[in-house]
Amino acid sequence: MKIRDIDIYNDYARTYVEKLDVSGYTGFFKPHATNLSYPVAALNPAYIVVTGGARKSNFAPMAPDTKQGQLSRLEPDKLKDCFRITLAALDRAITFIDDNNLEKPKKIDYINYLLGFFVVNNGDLSKDINTAIVKWYNETTFTNKTNPERRKIYDNLLGVAS
Repeated sequence: MKIRDIDIYNDYARTYVEKLDVSGYTGFFKPHATNLSYPVAALNPAYIVVTGGARKSNFAPMAPDTKQGQLSRLEPDKLKDCFRITLAALDRAITFIDDNNLEKPKKIDYINYLLGFFVVNNGDLSKDINTAIVKWYNETTFTNKTNPERRKIYDNLLGVAS
């Protein structure tokens, strides 16, 4: 997917996948085509932050909510900001999992949802919020969930900082 001379795969998604691989988080992208849909979905929270828009229910960082149309209308510098913000939040999500000795996730959703949380809440975490996120992580399951249920899971995670 090319947007205004920016190749979203080469300029962003490849780095997203490499960060996961280097950190030992592998096996998420089956079928192979999802190695673009999951990274693009992870841009949703940054899109809201960069555009100053209101968060909507269908902007969760999950593949059915990808917003290629909205992303393609961004100015190149804003799109690159989305990439930068999302990749920094990805690093933070991976670090959070590792620092809290959490089990490596079996689904990319855990990482993308944490990433979304860190995009929206980019400050330091209080001990209570950290504990609430760990609880969310350990108690959440994405298996056999509908898209509305998955969006609710994301809303619940965002709600721990309220």
